[in-house]
Amino acid sequence: MTTRKSLIIIFLILSVKLFSQNGVADSIRSMLVELQQKYRPVVRYKLNNLKISHKQHEVKVIFSDNFASIPFNENIIDNLKNTILHFLPKEQQKYKVNIFAAGDNIEVFVPNIYRKELEKDKLRLSKTNRQGHSFVRNLSRPFEIEHGLQHRNIALWNSHGWYYEQRLDRWEWQRARMLTTVEDKFTTQIMLNYLVPMLENAGAYIFIPRERDPQTEIIICDKDENRNSSQKSLQYREFGNMAHLSKDRQIGFADKKEFYTDRENPFVMGSASLLKTARKADLWVEYLPKFGKADWYSVSVAYQSIADGIDDAHYTVYHSGGKSEFVVDQTMAGGTWVYLGTFHFDPNDNEKRRKVVLSNASKKAGHWVVADAVKFGGGMGNIARRPATQAMIDAIPDDAIRKKAKLLSPFAKDTYTTSGRAKFWEGSRYYLQWAGMPYEVYSHSYGINDYIDDYASRGKWVNHLNYGSTNAPDSIGLGVPIDLSLAFHSDAGIDTLSTVGTLAIVTTKNDKKTIFPNRQSRYASIDMANIILNQIKNDISRSFDTTWMIRGINNANYAESRFPSVPSMILESMSHQNFNDMRLGLNPRFQFAFARAVYKGVLKFLSYQNHTHCVVQPLPVKSFAAVLQGNSVRLSWSPTIDTIEPTAKPNGYIVYTRKNINGSDAGGFDNGVFVKNSEITIPIGTDTIFSYKITAVNDGGESFPSEILSVCRADKAKGEVLIINGFTKTSGAAYIDQPQYKGFLPVQEFAIPYGIDYAYTGSQYNFDLADQWTDDDDPGFGASYGINEQTPIAGNSFDYPYTHGQAIRMAGYSFSSASVQAVERGVVVLDKFKIVDLILGKQKRVTNDFSGEIEFQTFTPSLQEAVKIFLAKGNSLFVNGAYIGKDLYGLGISADANFARNTLKLLWRTDRAAKNCNATGVYSPLLDMSGMTFDNISDRIGDEQYAVESVDAIEPINGSAYTIMRYTETSKSAAIAFKGAYRVVALGFPFETLTDKVQRAVLMREILEFLK
Repeated sequence: MTTRKSLIIIFLILSVKLFSQNGVADSIRSMLVELQQKYRPVVRYKLNNLKISHKQHEVKVIFSDNFASIPFNENIIDNLKNTILHFLPKEQQKYKVNIFAAGDNIEVFVPNIYRKELEKDKLRLSKTNRQGHSFVRNLSRPFEIEHGLQHRNIALWNSHGWYYEQRLDRWEWQRARMLTTVEDKFTTQIMLNYLVPMLENAGAYIFIPRERDPQTEIIICDKDENRNSSQKSLQYREFGNMAHLSKDRQIGFADKKEFYTDRENPFVMGSASLLKTARKADLWVEYLPKFGKADWYSVSVAYQSIADGIDDAHYTVYHSGGKSEFVVDQTMAGGTWVYLGTFHFDPNDNEKRRKVVLSNASKKAGHWVVADAVKFGGGMGNIARRPATQAMIDAIPDDAIRKKAKLLSPFAKDTYTTSGRAKFWEGSRYYLQWAGMPYEVYSHSYGINDYIDDYASRGKWVNHLNYGSTNAPDSIGLGVPIDLSLAFHSDAGIDTLSTVGTLAIVTTKNDKKTIFPNRQSRYASIDMANIILNQIKNDISRSFDTTWMIRGINNANYAESRFPSVPSMILESMSHQNFNDMRLGLNPRFQFAFARAVYKGVLKFLSYQNHTHCVVQPLPVKSFAAVLQGNSVRLSWSPTIDTIEPTAKPNGYIVYTRKNINGSDAGGFDNGVFVKNSEITIPIGTDTIFSYKITAVNDGGESFPSEILSVCRADKAKGEVLIINGFTKTSGAAYIDQPQYKGFLPVQEFAIPYGIDYAYTGSQYNFDLADQWTDDDDPGFGASYGINEQTPIAGNSFDYPYTHGQAIRMAGYSFSSASVQAVERGVVVLDKFKIVDLILGKQKRVTNDFSGEIEFQTFTPSLQEAVKIFLAKGNSLFVNGAYIGKDLYGLGISADANFARNTLKLLWRTDRAAKNCNATGVYSPLLDMSGMTFDNISDRIGDEQYAVESVDAIEPINGSAYTIMRYTETSKSAAIAFKGAYRVVALGFPFETLTDKVQRAVLMREILEFLK
């Protein structure tokens, strides 16, 4: 009887415990539901097992593998453990909790940088190359970087590219055109416009497996006979102590063919010269390109790495801004293109301002410097493709691959086809062949499948660069110590309620190995991904979207994260298919913030890996002014405080100068000079337009540049004009955001890119959320045209004071210039001037969705007050912009309309005055412009001038002002003039969008003669 009672008691106790454990499990599952809403895994998190050991006072929780994708830190894990403990009975709430996923305690997924209590994992830290190695050094940079990314070499790429699809015998994008862009171009926009400059400004050298230069022209200067080298003797010249020129020649580059087919390598088709080194240069090679147009061109050099080579080859680039000197370590990266920089060249300059010179100077006398080709520009695609044949499959040396290989095309053909596009748009597979990579690097499938070859080539290229360096000395490669690789992508997915957000992909095991060749743990990739995701979440949630999704870290078997022999990751930045993502993603200011977060993540990861202190580069300066003072110009500006990053404080500035004599077209800037304070006075000459831009610097690097301001001190000037740059806006296109219809409306209001936009393909034509994807040729919702996808689109250059100043100078006036912020803050007082030229471009107010603040007004209250005081003293104003009336009357308050009516003396009729924005001068009693035509107003998107898709019809106040121009298409009033106690000329379109320089000069002369 006693035994039976005991068994019953034991059974009841076990039942209670089992019931209790089941309750805990249910609570944990509820917790997982909340976590799923936060991180949105593709597959739901699962509780695989729950073990409560009363003997060991331990709770062991085992989740599904994908739970490990959460970007953990100690706080997240502590909160998880505390939450689980609260699910337990009170007497068990002091038990130890261990949580597992993907076979590991989740504590191993916490990056070293976030570990305060947890023991650091030393295996993840850099094992080699901790000091870094400066592969290419810019000797002309006027400051030193000590706590940035100096000495670091980073492999970085912008997702996919235009590729040859053998199944269809056509070239195509690897993704669909959606929401006015395509992944292949969208990531290029963020990476090349923002991320690469930020990393380079921090001191890093960036390797890219795609052509980085959109320039379609290419000039190759080489000693070898090339296919377009009829003037070879004029483009390549050796001179000096010819006794130091070796009679032997190395295998080298030659551009022998119009196009290249499989296995053809231009880097073994020619030869290279050997120059014996001396401590003082006495032998030189000059490369003298013949440019077809004044423009910006990348400069890349070629050489071979030889046993007795040097690590300090001296190259000097002479360009329209001056000369820039570089030192290149020729002991590594031989046999490929080595990028030096992008410079402005003018074919009308003499050869002293358009050449590259390599000397034999070296600290190692008696060694050899190798002189091979120099490439200017990117050029058109020159890799030719056709469907693979059975013979190609039969020739595959790997039995396993050969047995699996299948022809993709149903037919073979004799003829080849190139992309017909700039190399800039093509995928990695084609550039890497052009850049001399081995066949096994760029053709993983042995020529059977270009799609596979393209994504597989990138990781293999990283290894070919890295092998032979201190990171992997036992392998054969180019010997460059690569510090990390990062694939910058976007991906698919639709969420009508919020953003899809950001995902990282890493691979911690390759061929069953969990370490890199230098014995560093592959878990370092998790650290990098976690740090970058955390930085993105922090920065974006504080500036643009508090709910921006971070989808975690997917540990998966992807070639781009598996192949590289260094810490590596794929960053799926956002969904190119989701309107909520792209509404932000196509905004230039968001692109800057997103790229800055990635840069900061890279900086913090590498700094911690190598036990160095890091400082974040500053933000661009503000309140810039350039005002003439006698024979000098006084430049002043203010630093911008970074409220997110406390280390991003400037400790100095760089002043860059551009000189344009006699109003010539804008060229390049010099290398800059360092100044400690936020002002400087510089002597200047006469009749030359001097332009300036400012960057802020600190120990971490250099900021993005300020706007460009220009001045000119004219000889025998008729007067002085102050140009105010009030066109500060960058933005995405107009959009529609309704429950069933979403998308972008560039026809209504086109985007205003920062500088140049590479993302745009064409206008969107499918806005129906219910329309599903069936194929990349029929992607459903978001489908867009491709008519503009080969053209980089011009946006706000922030260089319009030069355009206006050029016309002012031609009219015989001197001019100063200032940012509108400098005027609003009283840094520049208008009283000194008699005439003000206010540039408003496409400035138009918007409400910031995040802060609720009004931004980009044409006339802020402080600017209105400054203008009223200025005009009340009998002075004159020339104001021009596409939305002067729209902003003040249509979007402003009553005070704004009163300012337009009572001060500017204009009425607003419509912001759709004409589709074709050409204008014609008409008679008025104040200013007779009859007979003048202005027929080159830029109303189409292109690569030279931002488009004006909408212009204002502005009319004069009756009896006191007159129409002086009308739009040719509609006869609506395009410009007005007022004469009273002061004078005003107002244009309903931006002056700088007159693309004809002569017409600009004529119009400016007429306006200034009236205003004076």
